[in-house]
Amino acid sequence: MSEQIRALHAADEGRLELAAVVAALSAEYAAASGAKRLVRRRRLHTLDRRLRAAGLRLEHNTVAPGQRLVLSREDDSTVAVPVTDQHWPGPADALPGPVREVISTVTGVCALVVTSDEKRRVQRLELDNEDGKIVARVHLDEPAPALSRFAARGLVR
Repeated sequence: MSEQIRALHAADEGRLELAAVVAALSAEYAAASGAKRLVRRRRLHTLDRRLRAAGLRLEHNTVAPGQRLVLSREDDSTVAVPVTDQHWPGPADALPGPVREVISTVTGVCALVVTSDEKRRVQRLELDNEDGKIVARVHLDEPAPALSRFAARGLVR
């Protein structure tokens, strides 16, 4: 049986430090972490929130080296398809096949617009038991550090 937990929060409502989480898990399991990746996550919706009413969530994610649309349902099933040159606002008819089939029936003629645009730092962590078998995969997800306006333009490093 597998269980998916969406978020962890500090017991005292303070900031949850990812290094502390990794250290705590490393005491019980062998922890192997992947590289941190910067992800731009844009959530898409219609202005009247039709997707939410239908139990759907649509994201346009940009992760080097490409982009993808991720459609999630209430039962946590997802469909991810690669995309290029998607612009918002835009009609559901312009989406790739499997996503278009689901979304267009819900949105009708309403355009999809970006309702949130955030940059996140994501890292994958695999936990192995003493037999070397993977017992859990954890995706550590935190806000990306804000860049100064000069760094954002590539003027400083």
